[in-house]
Amino acid sequence: MDFNQIFVRTKGIIMNPESEWQTISSETSTSKEVFTGFVLPYLVIGFISSVIGAFLFSNWIFIASVASALVSLIVYIIVLFITPMIIEPLGKSFATEVNRDKAFKLLAYSFTPSYVINIVIGILPILGILGIVGLYGIYIMWVGFSKLFNTPEDKKVGFFIVTLLIIIGEMVILSLILGSIILFALGMGGGYYLFR
Repeated sequence: MDFNQIFVRTKGIIMNPESEWQTISSETSTSKEVFTGFVLPYLVIGFISSVIGAFLFSNWIFIASVASALVSLIVYIIVLFITPMIIEPLGKSFATEVNRDKAFKLLAYSFTPSYVINIVIGILPILGILGIVGLYGIYIMWVGFSKLFNTPEDKKVGFFIVTLLIIIGEMVILSLILGSIILFALGMGGGYYLFR
């Protein structure tokens, strides 16, 4: 794990996505390498920062805050690995041959603003309004769409919107399901004592 490389990639994808996607499109790294070398460090640091922030500022809702951070981490992982499998066959409908590793990279790097801002919000929950910065990832994804997928211009907007809706749908559904499971577990597993 090279933190300098993570910093350089983060800076590039946020400050100059056009150029950075061009570099990424020529790389031969696999989904696993991108996940372990770029995504996982961010998710782990984000989770740790949320635990620290919950400990410092959440008081009696500490367990709920940690549970929420855990749900977020799991949702990111599932979405990153499931979405490429969904959009790969869909690509044919938009005259696009989707490479699963490239689809994974598209998501993994497009989420970069969210990774970064989640660390800040995790430590300082009072800055939660800054979560809107994560929406910049939509623009980053749009730029990457052109670089990683050779989708015809007349089908690009449609394919992009479908992909975006799939991601949003997955996040909402998974968050509701996992959140309900954890709330149920807390309620049935001595939640009263956890929140005393």
